[in-house]
Amino acid sequence: MERKIFLKFVFLLYCITSWIESKAQSNGYHPYPQEYNSSIRNLLVIDSNLYALIVSANLSKSNGKAKFCKTDSTNKNLFECLNLNDSVIYDDVLYEGDNTLFVGLLFSKNEDFPDTLVLEQRTNEFEYVTQLRIPVGQSTFFIHCVRDDSLRIFVTSFELKTDGIHEIILDKNLKLTNVIHKKHNTTVGGTIYYINKTLGPPGYIVCTASGVHQLDKQFNILKSTDSLINGNANMIIPAIDGGYVCFGRIAEKGYQALGITKMDINLKFLSNDTFAYKQTPYPAIYTPLAIDKKHYFVAGMLDVWNNDVIIGTEPNYFYIGKYDTEINRVWLKKKGGERHYALYGITADGNGGCCVYGFVREQTGIDNTIPFIMCFNDQGELTSYTTPQLPEERLFSIKGNPAYTSITLGNSCGQTGYTYCIFDTNGRQVAAGVLNTDDTVLDVSKLSAGMYLLSIQNKDAKVIQVEKLVKQ
Repeated sequence: MERKIFLKFVFLLYCITSWIESKAQSNGYHPYPQEYNSSIRNLLVIDSNLYALIVSANLSKSNGKAKFCKTDSTNKNLFECLNLNDSVIYDDVLYEGDNTLFVGLLFSKNEDFPDTLVLEQRTNEFEYVTQLRIPVGQSTFFIHCVRDDSLRIFVTSFELKTDGIHEIILDKNLKLTNVIHKKHNTTVGGTIYYINKTLGPPGYIVCTASGVHQLDKQFNILKSTDSLINGNANMIIPAIDGGYVCFGRIAEKGYQALGITKMDINLKFLSNDTFAYKQTPYPAIYTPLAIDKKHYFVAGMLDVWNNDVIIGTEPNYFYIGKYDTEINRVWLKKKGGERHYALYGITADGNGGCCVYGFVREQTGIDNTIPFIMCFNDQGELTSYTTPQLPEERLFSIKGNPAYTSITLGNSCGQTGYTYCIFDTNGRQVAAGVLNTDDTVLDVSKLSAGMYLLSIQNKDAKVIQVEKLVKQ
């Protein structure tokens, strides 16, 4: 009799979990193709569709896996993936009328850094047209695209005073005809993190390790800011109502933090907000900034570095924030903690929400990286978290199973409106409740020893996860 009950239980578990695999996507958990050692480098809105540019996470010539994928408008699932040239490290995709331009870098020699800029022209349906390769030196690493009366692509290195700045000018229709290549020497030292056009005299506004500078067309410094005390900006954009907004890190007295600052057109301080203070010697990196018609969106992370490799493997946290035009905080979210996250960027969705993207890295090794997209609505509520399901992984993690007195359901992604039920082997419900937006501790001390099914439902009462629970 007991054997029949057990076999019935196993069959029921198999049927439910098989059904869950096909239905889990209704909750916003949508597996990618299993593209390990990959990252989402850019997330773009083209004709109201969201596209993901996937490249190697290690940015190495030996690990291409370059793809350009359209995402589902509701759940951000990838489909219609276009395979790109695996030897190119793609960085950006620009579009204008009937033309699309893929921009990237290439290792043409056996060097530690890429040395060639690749401009790949495609149609608005992404069909290949032609490609242009431009030598830009052997220590190149950063690409900056600026659009005004034309498209200007700047290629910079870590040592600007030594290597200079390469400027490639294209017609604004993005066709690879009449391309102009210039090289500028500059008085700017260190590394340029970001380049944008100025709102004043013709020239550029740049973010460097030493602060924010206004430059002329020949990249001579005209003005520098004193608005970022003990910090620097990784990205700067024109403000919605005039002036500039920048986002980066703050470092003081052994602490690191993230900060957003608003300046006027003369780079004078207007307002700011700082968050995520932590005592650590390692700086924050990848602090992207996005904008829609009414708000700014920021994303940043700490604890990215470790003592052995550039990007670590230990679980870390990252932050996503939304601000109004006066840099008043609308909402701020802290995510992660169950994996090692590395952010590449943030994109406003045009509806008051945003999506962050990059890759997650497992503790099994630095090569085990997988792309992800995490999206939030205008209220800061998580609407989708798209990444491959790794073995034994679901939306909610379970700790303390087998259990004596309690188990803990981890909700690191902040899912809301979820409930749980526990069933015995006869299908009888023995416990139920509501799950918290972080961790939920379930008291199972009164349950008899044996096997149970733990079922998790979303706010629409759809079962999205089933786990086997053992009470000892």
